Amino acid sequence: MFKRWLSAVAAALLAVVTLVTPAAAAIQNYQESPADTFTKAGTPANFNALSVAYAEFSEAPEFHYFYIDFAGPIQAAQFDDGLGSWAMVMIDINNDNEEDFRIETGIETLEGNYGSPAYIHDVNRDREVSGCSGVFFSNLKEKVDWVGFKLPYNCLKLPRTFGIQGYADYNESDNLAFDFVPENDFFKVTHKLAASSTIKGLELPSVASEALYTVNSPGAAPADLVALSPKVLKSVVTVFCDQGLGTGWAANVKIPTSVSQQGLKTFLVTNHHVVEDCIAAGEVTLTDDAGNSAVGYIAAADEAKDLAGIYTKMSLPALSFRGERPAQGWWVGVLGSPRGLEGYLTTGLVAKVVSDGSEFGVSASLNPGNSGGPIFDREGRVLGIATYKLLESEGLGFARSATLLCTSIVKCDNANPIWSTQLAAKPGSQAGGGTAAGQEKSATLPPFAAKSAKLSGTQQNSINRLLILNGWTTKFLCSGIVSTKATKSEKTTARLRAKAACDFAKKQNPSLSTFYQVKTSTSKTTIGRVLVTLAN
Repeated sequence: MFKRWLSAVAAALLAVVTLVTPAAAAIQNYQESPADTFTKAGTPANFNALSVAYAEFSEAPEFHYFYIDFAGPIQAAQFDDGLGSWAMVMIDINNDNEEDFRIETGIETLEGNYGSPAYIHDVNRDREVSGCSGVFFSNLKEKVDWVGFKLPYNCLKLPRTFGIQGYADYNESDNLAFDFVPENDFFKVTHKLAASSTIKGLELPSVASEALYTVNSPGAAPADLVALSPKVLKSVVTVFCDQGLGTGWAANVKIPTSVSQQGLKTFLVTNHHVVEDCIAAGEVTLTDDAGNSAVGYIAAADEAKDLAGIYTKMSLPALSFRGERPAQGWWVGVLGSPRGLEGYLTTGLVAKVVSDGSEFGVSASLNPGNSGGPIFDREGRVLGIATYKLLESEGLGFARSATLLCTSIVKCDNANPIWSTQLAAKPGSQAGGGTAAGQEKSATLPPFAAKSAKLSGTQQNSINRLLILNGWTTKFLCSGIVSTKATKSEKTTARLRAKAACDFAKKQNPSLSTFYQVKTSTSKTTIGRVLVTLAN
């Protein structure tokens, strides 16, 4: 009877992805319509709509949930049977018993736990609601008899009370086997959880300081991929934007205080083309590996580099993206949602690194849905962002290098390079270059201003460089150098300078054991400066 708004051709291009109701969810609000009493003859049980419902979950307070219950379990080909079968929830926002918006299913074959971008249509304007990242889902694993729809609060900005009506159509062209629920009127519902507060002033995060080492046997597969892959997957999300989806991953960065004070806990990296249809709206929908959902707030988007950054209130473990520069032959793993198959792992090698280091090729299989996902080494460090593949080819995929995150996505500085070729071997490692574990290294910081005890930017950079090049270090000793005839005032200044150096090193690497002191010297080139000594 009703005609779906979007073409079958467009719908068939969308990917499928695992999605369930919020993990360990607590229903805060559930309102279900009275049972349907009329169904047209010939309507299959799995299209015989019994009720429509509205729900809110404490674990996903930024979303509206809608459900249509049927008389029979959902089938794999329910919305991909060649008959134009489909379902929708109609929304009446002004309570005049007329539909204003529709949330529609797509044309997909369902597998296991299921989810896909839903189609949101503005009936009055007869157009798609752009940038609205709705999702429809079911669960064939549990043989459920319902179809659900998830809609971000800010998508349509629904009033406190509105009407809903479910609809299912078994054969779009026969005008016979269809069913409304309720039969004649919209069912009035009221949402109770507070809508999302407005997120403002999303400053870019800064690159995080961390101990860096060379990679032991980088061309070899991980010692235990069965353990490594699930660990990395906890940091990976599916990104829903408009009528498409991609992948994102949590990056190890310093989130500005102005951002964290708004409740945002994690910074995600993905491709620009994954979120480009939602940049104007500023929001996307995220789902993690456990099935939890949250709104993602777009903080940065660089079309030229095809990269984007997203903040979320989800708390996800962050992945490092700094360390040794990769080379041809390194082992790599890829996690994402190719063709919508969430959490899918493929492996391969770095096939080619372009001369300027901006991207590299991988032999691991990449497909639509992998876009934005992490390409990681045998230790779980992200080397790059899965971005594209050559058409009609397998094993010819390409990634944007992690180095490209600097400036437009993440604030970087010279003291914290993304890739380095001058790193030390990890303590206990039998491979790698640089300073071996247990060996001490000393350096004298650049001169201080005459009476200053505060570190200059140049001195800070010197300490950062030492920490990066000697990632093995666990102890940091700072010595203020004075002459053998130094006055009490000169000794006090020397001690303050040494303390400033150790305090800065401790701030960069809180796990360091630091100690500062005053030492005498007869060398005119060292008097008035600070000597730092690193040890394991």
